Amino acid sequence: HEAGDTAFEAEMYNNLGNDYRLKWDLIKSLQCYNESLKYKNLMVVGTKIDVLLNAAILLTQSNRFKEAEEYLFEAVFLADQNQSYADLRDIKKELGRMYKRKGDDEKSEYYYLQSDELDDQIKAEIKKVSDFLTNSKMEILRYNQHLLEKGRVEVEERKLKRWLVTASLLSMALGMFIYKVGSKIRKSYKQHKQEERLKNKVISEVSRL
Repeated sequence: HEAGDTAFEAEMYNNLGNDYRLKWDLIKSLQCYNESLKYKNLMVVGTKIDVLLNAAILLTQSNRFKEAEEYLFEAVFLADQNQSYADLRDIKKELGRMYKRKGDDEKSEYYYLQSDELDDQIKAEIKKVSDFLTNSKMEILRYNQHLLEKGRVEVEERKLKRWLVTASLLSMALGMFIYKVGSKIRKSYKQHKQEERLKNKVISEVSRL
């Protein structure tokens, strides 16, 4: 087999083991898990932990405590190396259950307590992540609101600029109109004054005669 084929077979046997376990066929389920573990060096860490834990659960139910303990401690090592705290919590909980079934209450309580502590840590981490995502969402909403407000302001600024340009053009046009009207009035006034002076001059000349 090539590496890809054996990795696929490992996953396939693990899934078959899960199916048989759901049917309460513990013997076939354990056989499948053991077949899967033949390829454990080719599995991704998460799958390897799952298979070890699943097999250990069945071994505990079969009172094969020594084998279950070996599988669980190997799973603890892998989960710890991989910093997979959710898996570590589940494995230590299963260790507590296994020792309880075995009759070792002291070890059972020890691992149950460790599992509970990990559960609290995981919940705290989940809350941190949840709070972070909530805060991030609020920041994004605030930023989007800022962009909308900025867009509205920019629209109003553009309207104001257009109004100022229009007002400036109207003012210029009005100024030109007033200048032209004023020029005509001044011209008409000068002409009127000239005519008045000419009229007065004529009257003065006529009076001398």
